Amino acid sequence: MDHKTTPQNIFTVHVLILSACIVLLLQNSTRTTATCTSSAVTFFNARPVFACPGLPTSPRLLRTGPARQASSGKPASAPRTSGQLWHKKKHTRFAHADLVDIRTINPHIMVELRYASNNNFTGKKIYKTNTCYLKKATALKLNSVQKELELQGLGLKIWDGYRPPAAQKKLWKLVPDPRYVAPPEKGSRHTRGCSVDVTLVTSSGKELAMPTAFDDFSEKAQSNYQALPADVIKNRELLKKLMIKYGFMPVASEWWHFDDADWKTCPLLNISI
Repeated sequence: MDHKTTPQNIFTVHVLILSACIVLLLQNSTRTTATCTSSAVTFFNARPVFACPGLPTSPRLLRTGPARQASSGKPASAPRTSGQLWHKKKHTRFAHADLVDIRTINPHIMVELRYASNNNFTGKKIYKTNTCYLKKATALKLNSVQKELELQGLGLKIWDGYRPPAAQKKLWKLVPDPRYVAPPEKGSRHTRGCSVDVTLVTSSGKELAMPTAFDDFSEKAQSNYQALPADVIKNRELLKKLMIKYGFMPVASEWWHFDDADWKTCPLLNISI
């Protein structure tokens, strides 16, 4: 059956459409652009606020245009990946423990962590990374040693720094001798981040002659052993002299090991690397 179009019907439709547009403008103010046609209503950057009788609607009104920005006016940042979050948390833990990467203090100090490779007495890789972490105060003292050595065309190479408790347990299991490895229950000064194993190198990175290799358990490794060539003793004593000068203490059993003189102020840490 056909319906006749009368002026009254046309007027009623126009009033309905006009009323709908006015309500939309009042509800959405300047943030919303409403386009009313005879067949649809599309909202830009807004959510639906009402259903208009006589006009076609959909369950979800369309959203177009650029993504909204935060109230600060700054674009929303991209979501962080799980890897980025892990690294952020890791660096936050180190910062709270006052541990720093020595290369952020002095990039000229060489780092060759023996336990980050299989080039050690265990023959196994114990650390996951070749990054040397130390207490910031300890790192600054080591920086002073490096600067004085550079005046002589020399430098430091680090063999070990901060050592996690899990690594300490592995070493103790292999060498349960307190002269060389601290018992895990007692804790190592390495685990406090205030001990370092070092040697001397030339400006080109070549190691100077020293009494023994790293982690040698013979009597030659003792810091005062004298039955050695003169140049070897000279190199060992130079290292010892400068480390003591800038606040470190040698240990009797290992010429390469030095403790920060303030180690008692450093608590035991438990951060994996």
